[in-house]
Amino acid sequence: MTRSRPLLDFLMTSLCHFSLVPRIVQLSSKAPPTWDVQFTRSVNSYYDAQFQLMNNRCNSVIPHLEEYIELRRGLSGFGMALNLLELTENMTFPSMGIYRGEKMEHLKRLAIDIISCSLVRTRNLSSDSNH
Repeated sequence: MTRSRPLLDFLMTSLCHFSLVPRIVQLSSKAPPTWDVQFTRSVNSYYDAQFQLMNNRCNSVIPHLEEYIELRRGLSGFGMALNLLELTENMTFPSMGIYRGEKMEHLKRLAIDIISCSLVRTRNLSSDSNH
């Protein structure tokens, strides 16, 4: 199955590492069409979070806790990693219906929260030890 041109165009304009594009396109050729949407969403989330972080810093804005957690989710890039993991490990989730699909998405979001919060804590601990 050939990938849609929009995914290729999106990857070429979004990813800094153009050498990854052929590999991602090759991997995605075996994925269901819904994968393109999920991956595009996770890449956009990453870039949106970077933009928001720069905007917050330029304007000396400290986000509220909920906003910060959402920002960390995007900045971690782990959504993209999970999408790619599904492809490389040939993981396919069975059709679970709306309720069970929501549960799976919630579980992914919690995993991203744990990882992104642990990255912040690890970074803070290593910067504290340098002083």
